[in-house]
Amino acid sequence: MAMNTWDLSLVQVAAQFGVGRRTVLRWIRLGVAGVRLGAVHAGGQWRTNEAEVREFLRRLNAPGPAPRPPTPAQRRRAHERAVADLATAGVVPR
Repeated sequence: MAMNTWDLSLVQVAAQFGVGRRTVLRWIRLGVAGVRLGAVHAGGQWRTNEAEVREFLRRLNAPGPAPRPPTPAQRRRAHERAVADLATAGVVPR
């Protein structure tokens, strides 16, 4: 069985994608659209590898169900909340 090497630092992954180190940390800890970047935290450092990066990208780009549009009731409630917020801010009369 081959040993999995965690040879990429957050800085290396960030440079690869043109983002900041904190963005990569957010991908690890919080994920994007329910998908997290696999990594290990050891010795005070986060490390990942090419296989985890490829899997992260594959799962992010996998086709999924299209988001459902809001129902008429949801649209009406959102409209009522927006009008109330504007009235509270003094933008529109109550």
